[in-house]
Amino acid sequence: EKAMDLIRRADTIYYPSHFYAALFDTMGKKTFPNYHTYKCVMDKIKQSALFQLLEISHPKTRVFYGKTQQKKILNHFGFPLVAKIAKGSSMGRGVFLINDQQELDRYLEGTHVAYIQEYIPMERDCRVVVAGGKVIHAYWRNAPDGDFRTNFSTGGTISFEPISERIQQFAVDIAQKCRFDDVGIDICQSG
Repeated sequence: EKAMDLIRRADTIYYPSHFYAALFDTMGKKTFPNYHTYKCVMDKIKQSALFQLLEISHPKTRVFYGKTQQKKILNHFGFPLVAKIAKGSSMGRGVFLINDQQELDRYLEGTHVAYIQEYIPMERDCRVVVAGGKVIHAYWRNAPDGDFRTNFSTGGTISFEPISERIQQFAVDIAQKCRFDDVGIDICQSG
């Protein structure tokens, strides 16, 4: 009961779980990160739609709902392509490099919503962490041999080589446009 009273009296609740962030938003209670950040960061479909609406550069992405739409994937993408689980894929989990029809069929067996992206070959990307409109951390993520994912949890390594001001400012601009007040933005360069 004491904890509930502290929550009720607090001006801001810091880092609540996604579940409680939704409840606090309904109550009109301010959170950090803001509830808007929670809604978009936890849902790749919303992220992609937001990036498209705001004209933020990102890999070509389409969502295919149900078997009828999924039959049209190859009308929009060639192999290889990247397939993800739309909600809950993080740290490289639920992210697949699809090289042929058999692999695509296997992925589609496990999902009703196919979240498909163009494959961008790369050996590394960078993660820029933006909180309160400022870069608080930035580092390169290197893919392990034999894997296309750069996530540390999948065997990727981290490098603290300098990241240009231009890339860091790009991440800040994205966070501001999207109204994300605490976010890690992954940036890759192609071409």
